[in-house]
Amino acid sequence: MWKWITGNRLIVVVSAVLFLIALASAADSYRTRKLLRAAQTNLEETQKAKEKELEAERVVWGGRLLEADRKLAPVLKERDGLRVKLARLEAQAAVPFSPPTSDSDREARWTALGYKVRVLR
Repeated sequence: MWKWITGNRLIVVVSAVLFLIALASAADSYRTRKLLRAAQTNLEETQKAKEKELEAERVVWGGRLLEADRKLAPVLKERDGLRVKLARLEAQAAVPFSPPTSDSDREARWTALGYKVRVLR
């Protein structure tokens, strides 16, 4: 059988071509794996650098935010106090205002205030 395989040049050539294709594929696979590892390492380094940059930024902004919170606290207290005061004043109002929704409501309102009203329809 060996003699038949070596004697038939077509089988030898096809086998050699297939072997070279397999070898090229293995070499390409190795090169691709190497490139992917390098890219992954670069990505990890970039992410670490970005994390360090973000941490430094957080420290800076954290200080600024604390300062802003300190300045904002009295304003917020004053705002809440004014809201409470407004709620008390609204509670003291005799009749809450509600806008008239129809012509007859408007007529009744102005008539109650002492005006002579005539509605044109």
